[in-house]
Amino acid sequence: MDGEKPAVMWLHHIGGSHGRAATILERFIDATTDVPRLHSLEGYSSYELSDHLANFIRVQSLLKEYSPDSLYYFCLGIQWYLHACGRVGNIFFHDTFMDCRKLLNQFALKFIGSYYDDPIYISTCVSEKYLWESDHLSPKWPHTLLWTVVYLVMKYFKLSTVEEHKALKMKNLFKRETRDRVKGKQSYFFYFLQESRGTQYCKRQLLPDKNPSRCPVEIMKIYLSKCPRLPKMRDSCLYLKPISRCDLESQPYWFTQEELPDKDLAEMLNRFKMVSEITELFVKDRITSLIPWY
Repeated sequence: MDGEKPAVMWLHHIGGSHGRAATILERFIDATTDVPRLHSLEGYSSYELSDHLANFIRVQSLLKEYSPDSLYYFCLGIQWYLHACGRVGNIFFHDTFMDCRKLLNQFALKFIGSYYDDPIYISTCVSEKYLWESDHLSPKWPHTLLWTVVYLVMKYFKLSTVEEHKALKMKNLFKRETRDRVKGKQSYFFYFLQESRGTQYCKRQLLPDKNPSRCPVEIMKIYLSKCPRLPKMRDSCLYLKPISRCDLESQPYWFTQEELPDKDLAEMLNRFKMVSEITELFVKDRITSLIPWY
């Protein structure tokens, strides 16, 4: 390896390919460990992979030569590679990767802090399509379904803080169906807030999308169908805590009756604030809660 900082220089080669991230991490492991690597990245256990990935992120934190969004993009690339190899673990929610999540959250907070420098234009290399490609957004599993709902609410309801998201109750969300000769039957979700005098007004709405696998309305339908259907749940926060993947077959629902902890919600929001579609949306609309975001 040439140069004094090979681990950092490899980030230049990420380019637009998620698959390159695995090669970069493998070379980093070769350069920072004395034991010869006997297999490719997917051959490591979750604990080994977590240690190497956390070490990689720490190195970048010390050298301070690359932006937080670049490391988020890098982690998305690692997750994409692991899914492509058939690994079912997820570095963004599995407890084994807690150190990586904490480090990534610290970088996200640094990125959010940069909003003070130039609130008019915010540059990031992470776009929404990368989240879908790496299954960071997906209705396939409880955790990724929850993340997808949080992201869509953030994007379409334009809510940026934990407090705003926690104020969204099940009872504030209404579905409406319309029929059109051209488009046929279509569904919409409306977010209503109640004023002090008891009247309600519509704050935002989720509209259907041509792509059913990424349609906000269809994903919200899936999410609500996986939540417990109890009368008392109407007064609960929209976001419920996912059950573990090992319990899926024995449970009728994907989510418990327990509300999602604030710290977990904050971690999600911090990551999503590094996505270009979110930064552009809030800067364009001049949302007052944009600064500060935490």
